Amino acid sequence: MSMSGKGFCESAKFGIMLQIKHGGEFMFANYLAAAFIMLGKVGLTILNTFVCYWIMKYGTKDLSQMSSPLAPLMMVAFCTYMTVNIFLSLFDESVLAMMYCVCAD
Repeated sequence: MSMSGKGFCESAKFGIMLQIKHGGEFMFANYLAAAFIMLGKVGLTILNTFVCYWIMKYGTKDLSQMSSPLAPLMMVAFCTYMTVNIFLSLFDESVLAMMYCVCAD
């Protein structure tokens, strides 16, 4: 609606026609963005979990008092994955918006 300045239904038709006309470009951009998003999710989750383990082992030295560090590390990994998922979904939306702008231009 913001690109064409028309009503919702006419703008939705315009968006669908853009996707049909430039389907290969949309598909390539979506797959490329999905690959980077998955790489970011996995990489940041592993990095943050490793940093938590390192802090528990060398920073606070709490690792020696625990029977198993698996529960806190799993909680850190889960929270990190959820947070990264929220922030990288914004990247996915921005890729789609840029593709609409490029194809409409």
